[in-house]
Formats: sequence, structure tokens, C-alpha cells
Amino acid sequence: MANSVLSGLIARRAELVTEVKKQEAVLRGLLADIDHLDAAARHFDQAHRARRPHTSIGRLERGSMTKALLTILRTATAPMTIRDLTAKVMVIRGMDAGDRKRANQMMEQVRTAIGRQRKHGTVTGEPGPGGPFEAWVWRISK
Repeated sequence: MANSVLSGLIARRAELVTEVKKQEAVLRGLLADIDHLDAAARHFDQAHRARRPHTSIGRLERGSMTKALLTILRTATAPMTIRDLTAKVMVIRGMDAGDRKRANQMMEQVRTAIGRQRKHGTVTGEPGPGGPFEAWVWRISK
């Protein structure tokens, strides 16, 4: 009896997970439609800057940014800039790296996560090969 109840619960959970994924896809489509409407509105009014509705769709698990960055840096053959790290993270997550607004948001998140890891001594930053005015490069501390 307990075995059939458990299998029923597991089957129902799988159904609900499938439904959640379908609804997330619908919500992503609606959010993309809102973004397109806002872009069209900006053609008529340059000052139009509507805020995107806040949703939990696309939010990441706590620590997932740090985990992704450290994995990238561990496998890198050379130190990487924040811009390079951001591009890699966006590719890994299947994001459009051509979306400048989203890329800038991700870059801020990468910068924050790298700064936190620098304070912990996990990563080391140094000026790039072009000197002190070059973008800093980051690597795992030894």
C-alpha cells in the first residue's frame, strides 16, 4: 500500500514539475512581448522607460553565480576580465549576449560576486597586460 501511495505521489510531482516548466515558458513569452512593446513605445517617446514586472522567473539559486564563476576560472587557461567572465556566464545560462541591458546587469552581478570572492581570498585580481589603465584580470588564488 505504501509503495503505491509513494509512486502516486512521485508521479503527481512529475506532472506538476512539467506544468511549472510550461507556465514558465508562457511567462517568459509574455515578458518578451512586454519588452518588445516597450521598445516600440520608445520609438515614439524616447523618455519611455517602463519597468519590467518583477518575477522570480530567471532568478538564480543562491550562490549559483559564484559557483559558475569559480568553475570558469578553474578551467580557464589564462586570467579573465569581468567582461569575458560575463560573456561566459551568459553563454552557459543560454542568455542572449547581444542584449546590452541584460549583459550590463549580469556584469554587475559578476563584479559583485568576484569582489566578494576577492575579500574571501578565493580569487586574485591584477591590472591587465596593458598596464594600470587596462581592465583587471582575475584568476583563482594559489
